[in-house]
Amino acid sequence: MGDMRPRRAVLAESWVAASVNAPALTRDGLPVARAVKCLLDPLVIRPRLRPELAAPLLGPAEASALTELFDAHRTRLEHTSDWFLLLRAARRRARITDGNAQELYFPRAFELASLHGAPGADAADLCDGVIAAVHGEVSVGDLAPLLDALPADPFPGWDAPGPAPDLGTLAAELWDLLDSGETLEESHEVAVWGTALRHTPGQLDALFTALEWPGPVAGLRLSAADPLPAPPLRGESTHALDRSLEIRARAALRRAREQADSAADLLAAEVDRALAPLGLHDPFWRSTFAAGVLLAAGLEPLAGRRDFGPTLLRQVQSRLAKEAYVLHLRRLLAAGQAIDPRQEKVVAELHAFWLPYLNRLWARLHGLDVLGRSPADTDEVWDLLTGVARSVMYDHRQLIRDALESAA
Repeated sequence: MGDMRPRRAVLAESWVAASVNAPALTRDGLPVARAVKCLLDPLVIRPRLRPELAAPLLGPAEASALTELFDAHRTRLEHTSDWFLLLRAARRRARITDGNAQELYFPRAFELASLHGAPGADAADLCDGVIAAVHGEVSVGDLAPLLDALPADPFPGWDAPGPAPDLGTLAAELWDLLDSGETLEESHEVAVWGTALRHTPGQLDALFTALEWPGPVAGLRLSAADPLPAPPLRGESTHALDRSLEIRARAALRRAREQADSAADLLAAEVDRALAPLGLHDPFWRSTFAAGVLLAAGLEPLAGRRDFGPTLLRQVQSRLAKEAYVLHLRRLLAAGQAIDPRQEKVVAELHAFWLPYLNRLWARLHGLDVLGRSPADTDEVWDLLTGVARSVMYDHRQLIRDALESAA
């Protein structure tokens, strides 16, 4: 254990040892954080293929492997540095200020270096084309005046009374979707329930009553208010269905910038989508989100295995509970031992796993809805629901990894 050192330090030393001369990617001769995040990790180190190089503490063997990787990619990384400077110049010519240049252009500079090597006579034209493709004709700045010009109530009839959902039928549909993997079907009851959330309080609790859910649901909520209010024009949110119109439109712009004819069309489409049940047009993604609500109610990694709930819930809960850091925290909690202050946030999120889970699930479904994609079958829905849980757990692992590196 004495030879193990924090990954950041090993990575920096390996970079220097490989003698990479890429000033646009570095500060004081060492790779900047965004170069590691947006370029080195995903495109050079590729932790999924080399998980041993992703650990928070690395030894001499891993240091040697990193040095060899950087040495093998030295020429391409140096060309990447040159391309990045040209992309940034093209950005200035286009008078673009949206987004972080390093996050946007580091991967594209690497792609240009891979395809063309060192910049040549046509480099400026190539960079202008990349900038146009990245930013398109619609920008975030185009949305602001359009938001200001919206009527005071852009969602007329939001809370108009409507039919009550058949919660028994809805509960059975969602349970079947998560239990038997039956063919996904369009659900009328999901749409009715999604609309009822706006005009009748208590719909979420009523659904769990219909499900005969054992025990409390750990404060699970889709909105900070009940009934669900119309989306505000601007502002941040905590709960999945409270996103402002500005946040929704920005997300739609990131997903489908090249598909939008104008900012006005994009915003109008997002107003229309926000009026749809659960803020989604596609009925299958609505069913996926409703099923995710049921799933989220049973996901609490620190509680261990579940002996109730549909098949997918029990499978995902079992996987989460087996995570090494979850087992470690459960042992500490069971023994009444103190939790490291740097891990207290992780413990809090594990106790309320439904909050980050539903936020991320709705964001994923919104993106797919914007792109006009529908699920191919129930397997795709199960994969998506499971993948979101893994993604949230990865974030927790990263928080703990950072804490370990800081302590080291």
